[in-house]
Amino acid sequence: MHLKEKYNGEYIILEDDVLLKSFEESPKEFVKKYLDKKFLYIDEAQYCKKIGKIVKLILDIFSNKIKIVITGSGSFDIK
Repeated sequence: MHLKEKYNGEYIILEDDVLLKSFEESPKEFVKKYLDKKFLYIDEAQYCKKIGKIVKLILDIFSNKIKIVITGSGSFDIK
């Protein structure tokens, strides 16, 4: 069973230039749009050069409101 099917949530692909720009320029505002979903699935994360820093910021602020699953076909640095 896929995670989205089991837990619902929203699925976004950072290969989309509009989504990527919004995610990089204003990550807090970007995530606020999805807080009611409880889960946010971010695919193709390798397109965001600052993915680790942005996800850390999001989790520092919203970890009690949303869970994030990050996937991608390339390697990226998450600490």
